[in-house]
Amino acid sequence: MEEKVGFEVIARSMLPEEETAEPVETKITGSVPSWLNGSLYRNGSGIFEVGDIKMNHLFDGFSVLSRYDIKDGKVFYKNRILRSDSWNESIKANRLVYGQFGTLEIPDPCKNIFSRFLSYFKMNATDNTAVNIVKHGDAIFTMTETDKIFQVDPDTLDPVDKVHLGKMISVHSSTAHPHTDQDGVMYNLASNYQNRNMAYCITASNSDQDGNAKPFDNLRIVGSVPSRWRSCHSYNHSFAMSENYFVILEQNVCIDLLKAAFAKVLRNSYVDCIKIYDKEELQIAVLEKRNGQQLKTVYRMNNFFCFHHINSYEEDGHLIMDLCSHEDINIIGRVYIEAIRNREFQNNKSYFTRIVIPLNVADNAPVGVNLITLKDSKATAVKRNDGSIFLTCDYLTDDPADEKSRFEFELPTFNYAKHVARPYRYAYGCNLQDKVNKIDTVLRSLKIYQDPKGNCVGEAIFVPSPNATEEDDGVLLVPVISTDRQSPCYLTILNAQTMQEMARCDVPVSTVIPTSFHGFFDKKMSSN
Repeated sequence: MEEKVGFEVIARSMLPEEETAEPVETKITGSVPSWLNGSLYRNGSGIFEVGDIKMNHLFDGFSVLSRYDIKDGKVFYKNRILRSDSWNESIKANRLVYGQFGTLEIPDPCKNIFSRFLSYFKMNATDNTAVNIVKHGDAIFTMTETDKIFQVDPDTLDPVDKVHLGKMISVHSSTAHPHTDQDGVMYNLASNYQNRNMAYCITASNSDQDGNAKPFDNLRIVGSVPSRWRSCHSYNHSFAMSENYFVILEQNVCIDLLKAAFAKVLRNSYVDCIKIYDKEELQIAVLEKRNGQQLKTVYRMNNFFCFHHINSYEEDGHLIMDLCSHEDINIIGRVYIEAIRNREFQNNKSYFTRIVIPLNVADNAPVGVNLITLKDSKATAVKRNDGSIFLTCDYLTDDPADEKSRFEFELPTFNYAKHVARPYRYAYGCNLQDKVNKIDTVLRSLKIYQDPKGNCVGEAIFVPSPNATEEDDGVLLVPVISTDRQSPCYLTILNAQTMQEMARCDVPVSTVIPTSFHGFFDKKMSSN
């Protein structure tokens, strides 16, 4: 049996003094394509300890930003701890001042009991934006799942502005996975915890083609969907967007709003407020992009949990939605630091999953009949007596019920610039261990790159070749974390068509590289 990679390396904690503020040159094996010039930006939880406090959950770590600069065949690396208020105040106090996803803040020992009690009613959400880093207009922003984001300097990686979305529109949180349409408009899924009828909101902001560095100044709500529960709100890490529609999964992993309202008093973390409706079906809402109106058809399916959507597009009256699905819907509860370090998480798998949604379903559509008419699709959509449409998945395998034949897939990417919300063929993801997978959605086939050292691969980023004529003509930039501290971490550059290694860029062993979740490549390379 194949030995599994030590996935627990992602829970290593970097020390503040291990920050690499000045770029260090990598040692390159192979050849970096001459046309590949720019900067790869990454973001993730990097520091899991402050004072005597050790973080509980993978999503708790303080943000550390990384950047790989690629120019003229050479690659340089640097990182920077994000100087958020959460970080600055916690370091100054030598304790956790703001509660994180799964770790409670530590009360100020200098306050008396009455002052501490009053402080429990101050809802100061963390500004530790440790999940994603994105470009919007000509500016770069770090994001997490609160309503706070940071604009950061592309050169120094220091914050230059903090944007509080909740002061602009009526939302309390927003996902870290916005979509930027081909016209430059950025859409995201936000949440309103006080208005049940506007529980899930689609927001929009226009990038200024003239270089406006504050694109969120025009933030607005373009559509909303009510919650089906009176006091619970579905947890969503991402959402789907096609050319003409938005899709929101109302997953059965929920935030108990009553429990959350008293979280500080009862000493509950965010993750402690999660409630799971494992006996209910997952519900899907589809909204029209042109007017924000929800389609009247209700779509339902069996339970699963989705962190990451891949891509969605429309074909012959159907909306095709590809995503990564976990059958263990309590996956959030499986990524505690202790569980990761004990390798308990490695039994939890995520699969490439295709869902096909029939649009414009007629009122007199027959009950009990598969409404999907796409050739070769193994997904189904059957109308039930109550008028809802029950969906089943297509895993792009011969037997959808055969779990062993499914394609392991997480942290997905594709040729986003050309194919976001449009038909596409190739998707790339990893198995959260040592493999990068390429899926051909037309041939329903899998091509695999396995790290030769058995190290832990991260999210691959697709960079198209100049003047590319094929969808997969380009390279994948893959950050790799070594499973032991005596060996270097590195950036692997793969041929995106063949999945063969073109170059490996070893960072000096003395340089500590923290785990990163997500990032992007910018052809406008930083100046240092």
